[in-house]
Amino acid sequence: MFTNRLPWVILLLVWMAGATWWHVCTIKQLCGSDTPVSESPSAAAPEATLPNTAVADSGTTAKPTAATPVTKTTAAGPTAPVTEASLAAKETYTSVFEPINLYFPPGEAYYIKTGETNKFFAEATIYLAAHKDKKLVLTGYTDDLGRDAINLQLSRDRANSVKVRLRQSGMATEQIRVVAKGEADPKADNKTAEGRRANRRVTVVVQ
Repeated sequence: MFTNRLPWVILLLVWMAGATWWHVCTIKQLCGSDTPVSESPSAAAPEATLPNTAVADSGTTAKPTAATPVTKTTAAGPTAPVTEASLAAKETYTSVFEPINLYFPPGEAYYIKTGETNKFFAEATIYLAAHKDKKLVLTGYTDDLGRDAINLQLSRDRANSVKVRLRQSGMATEQIRVVAKGEADPKADNKTAEGRRANRRVTVVVQ
């Protein structure tokens, strides 16, 4: 009798195994995938996927990481520093009757020569040779650092250094006049280093 029931027992076991497989794979969705499906559709995304420029709670951009370097720029782009050489390069010659400024390298007694200053002195030399009643006026200036008396003398020395060079080039001494202004009549703001550089000058003009 037991032998006659054996096929039914085997069939019952096969059916139970199949039902169990169907329940696990179909209902629980655990078959054919290495990772289980989350039962919560509102689960948060992994933190590693958040961008580096996430906005903080305060409404400001969070501190950048090494992956997002900060580049400092200005609206007008990078600007070159103001130096005595750059100031001299901006001076242009229009006429011997229009003042032109001479600038001096730090610690130097001789002004910075440019094509424009060479043109001015070449034309001034020709004009003065033909007009003995005219003079080349050299006006020295300083910034406002230091004592007034020292600055006044410094401005005179600066103008005299230009006069010496002009005399060596053949210009008549009696047609060169030196004026010392010291820190008076500043061209730029003495509160900045750039402004003080612009004020340390000798202005030349024919009168």
